[in-house]
Amino acid sequence: MSELRTGETISLQGGGKVTIKKELGRGGQGIVYQVDYNGKDEALKWYLKDEGDLFYRNLQRNVNSTPPSSNFLWPLRITERQNESFGYVMHLRPKGYYELGDFFTAKVRFKNYDSVLHAAINICNGFLRLHLSGYSYQDLNEGNFFINPENGDLLICDNDNVAANRTESGIKGKSRYMAAEVVNGGVPNIQSDVFSLAIVLYRLFMLDHPFEGMTTLKYVCLTDEVERNIYGEGAIFAWDREDNSNRPHPQIHYNAHLRWGWCPQSLKEAFQKALGKESVLHPESRMTDREWKNLFVELRRKLIVCPESKGTDHDFMVDDINSTLTCPLCGKPVEIGALLKFGDGTEYALTRHKKLYLDDSDESVGVARVRKADGRTELGLQNLSDNNWMVFTASGRLNELAKDDIMPLRDGMKIRFNNRTTAEVIIH
Repeated sequence: MSELRTGETISLQGGGKVTIKKELGRGGQGIVYQVDYNGKDEALKWYLKDEGDLFYRNLQRNVNSTPPSSNFLWPLRITERQNESFGYVMHLRPKGYYELGDFFTAKVRFKNYDSVLHAAINICNGFLRLHLSGYSYQDLNEGNFFINPENGDLLICDNDNVAANRTESGIKGKSRYMAAEVVNGGVPNIQSDVFSLAIVLYRLFMLDHPFEGMTTLKYVCLTDEVERNIYGEGAIFAWDREDNSNRPHPQIHYNAHLRWGWCPQSLKEAFQKALGKESVLHPESRMTDREWKNLFVELRRKLIVCPESKGTDHDFMVDDINSTLTCPLCGKPVEIGALLKFGDGTEYALTRHKKLYLDDSDESVGVARVRKADGRTELGLQNLSDNNWMVFTASGRLNELAKDDIMPLRDGMKIRFNNRTTAEVIIH
């Protein structure tokens, strides 16, 4: 096993070197060190053993290519082969970001569903761009993501295994996340990626595993053969439409029971499609990353912040914003203050403290505020963007709303957020 010592220098391919400062963490494949690289702190992933020529050449290609998006902690430099192994340099994880697995064990919790949806959209956008570039990730699991629980900002790590679609990188994936065809020896590809993506997304929302329930609890020992069955071709989704034999145990799988009940029907049906028997056995029938992204963007539009919440930490997802709504946490009725109706027909629900995102944007451009005026309470919208908004009243008068300014919302008002996006205000 190859390990490095504090103060040791490692040569980089093409010139230069890094100096080991301290160990940050380790896993089954390698150790991550904090290193000094040209006077700057970076991270070095060092493999416990030489992973072979195929893996090394693929890592070289990734270093020389452009990352699909800024969400990827992409390999920056690859080391020379030395000390019977090699590694690569990447940026350090910023403070405030945690591994997805930390959320499963309640070491850290999401602030609200806005942050969960934001993380889900970032995950889907990242892999959509990766796949559109002709690459597959090949090893999706809970260790690939660093997430900020306050806002859902996300970084994707371990990009050493990314390879051209249907190309061997030397990596198959991690047990409990691989598609059935990969478990059976097939080459990972985009279709196996989207199956693993569905597992990751289910775990993000449910904090539990989609294929673990009453049936899997019958096994006293999970041998390799058993695992190949229950996470491979024999996998039964815990909430399968037709087969209820693997339903979550009420106590052992408490999160799955609780959070499934909080899910809107559209999200339940998406998981049933993406993780059902048809998708397990037939890769062409799986939910795509684009379909997932579109669903989460729609759910973010309809996200409701409970008026009893002191901030934004008390929100819930719905499918129908025009129905009678009750907060599942406090049990009190909730009224939507206003809707924004966009030119494409989509509607965006506004309640107190609700953030406003345009399309699948990473950053909110506004937030709904409640203020008192003339002895009554009214809903307003604050501009958080760098653009001045053009506001047209129902009578045709034009006003301009600068950054950080707040305006009361009036029925029939139209807001031009930028050159492409205008919405009409509908007061409920």
